[in-house]
Amino acid sequence: MNLLGWGAEDFFRYERMDLKLDQLGRLVLIDGKNFDYATASSNGAGKSSLSEALSVGLFGRTLRVISGKDSIVRPGAAQCKVWVEAEVADGRLRVIRIRSKQGGAVQAFLNGKDIVRGRDSRETDQRIERLLGFDYDLFRRVVVFHSRITESFASLNDRYLKYISERLLGMPDFKVTQEAVKTRLGDLALRIEKIGSRAAAAAEMLSDKKQQLEEHTRLRDQF
Repeated sequence: MNLLGWGAEDFFRYERMDLKLDQLGRLVLIDGKNFDYATASSNGAGKSSLSEALSVGLFGRTLRVISGKDSIVRPGAAQCKVWVEAEVADGRLRVIRIRSKQGGAVQAFLNGKDIVRGRDSRETDQRIERLLGFDYDLFRRVVVFHSRITESFASLNDRYLKYISERLLGMPDFKVTQEAVKTRLGDLALRIEKIGSRAAAAAEMLSDKKQQLEEHTRLRDQF
C-alpha cells in the first residue's frame, strides 16, 4: 500500500486537516506546537490526532480507548468526517467515514467505483482490509509506533510475535496459495490418473481388436 494522504473535518480539536503525502517526499516530519500553553512544547499540539484520523479513516477505530460514539467529534460540531486515499494492488482506494451521535457511515471507492457492501459496515471493512493487505491489529502494533498507544515488542509473547512476523511476510496469503496449489496439483494428478486408466483401457481394447482381426484373417485364409 502507498499512502497518498488523509484528512478530517471537526475531528478532535481539528476544524480541518488535510495531508497530501503524494506532494511531499518519502519521509515526512511533523513537528507540533502548542499555542495555548507555551511551556507544553509540542505536547497537546494534536500530533496523535493525525495518527488517530488515519486509523479511523482506514478501519473506523481509534488507536486509543476512547468512550462514546461522538467523543472524536470536535466540541460544538454535529459530526466529524475522515477520509483516506491510498494506492493498493488493485488501484486507487478512497475511504470516507462519518461519525455522529447517531452512529457512523462508511463510503469506499476503488478506482472511482463504489465498493460498499452489506447493510452495515462489517462487510465493507473486511473488503477494505483485504485491499490494504493488513488489518487494524497489525496496523496498531506494527505500522504505528507511539509510546502511549502501541505495546512494546518486548511485552508480546512468542506466539504473537510469530503471528506479526507471518503477517508482515505475507505468510497467511502464502499458506492459502500453497494450499490452493496443492489442491490443484491433486486434482491434476487425479485427472492424469483417470486419463492413464482410459489410455490403458483403450490399449487393451485395441489389443483385443487386433487379436480378433488376426483371428478373422487366419480363418479367411483357411477357406
